[in-house]
Amino acid sequence: ESLAIELADQLRQSVDAVRQLAYGLRPAALDELGLVGALREDGSRFGTIKVVIQAPESMPALPSSVEVAAYRIAAEALTNVVRHSDAKLASLRALFAEYPNIDLIGEAATGREAIKAAVIDKPDVIIMDLAMPDTDGFSATAEISRVAPDVAVLVLTMSDDDVTVTKAMRAGARGYLLKGATKEEILRAVTAVADGQAIFGPAVAQRVLARLGAPASNEDPFPQLTRGSTTCCD
Repeated sequence: ESLAIELADQLRQSVDAVRQLAYGLRPAALDELGLVGALREDGSRFGTIKVVIQAPESMPALPSSVEVAAYRIAAEALTNVVRHSDAKLASLRALFAEYPNIDLIGEAATGREAIKAAVIDKPDVIIMDLAMPDTDGFSATAEISRVAPDVAVLVLTMSDDDVTVTKAMRAGARGYLLKGATKEEILRAVTAVADGQAIFGPAVAQRVLARLGAPASNEDPFPQLTRGSTTCCD
């Protein structure tokens, strides 16, 4: 009898442990808000990045394991975006602190703040991320080109596809670097666009030069550029 009682007690402890494990694997927000609602709640925690979750108004029920996996993947992706964004900003601060001839006079967390800074602070260069909250980097660049044409916009982003590069340059960007650029490339790019040049990272420059050297068409993909004004970060 004592053995049976001990086994029953161990069984209850095992059941409790399994329940705790299941609770840890499946966040309560999924049960309370559903997958889309839980992701939107997660996205609202990031004050400097606007997260938009687009989903049908009514979604079919997903298996629990699929729902949990989807939530975990999306939550980890959001965390990585914020972590990398903050790390890049911190590295830029440290980089410019090493060079007294470059003054970091402000920071903007949104596209609208970047436009406001261009008008009020009148910097020589604005380093623009295309994934900005409230007003994206393309729209912010175009507006800065309109209201503060003397401010050069240098794009620093993760996207190197032709469509994104073309859209950024048409918006008025004077330079385009990828986030893996070295500090030497960033410094050279900042100096170049401040002097009125157009500059690109090596991978992007190959595509731009190929487009400029392609047979003439009715539409110039980079209307603000000439071959003489294009520089590549070696």
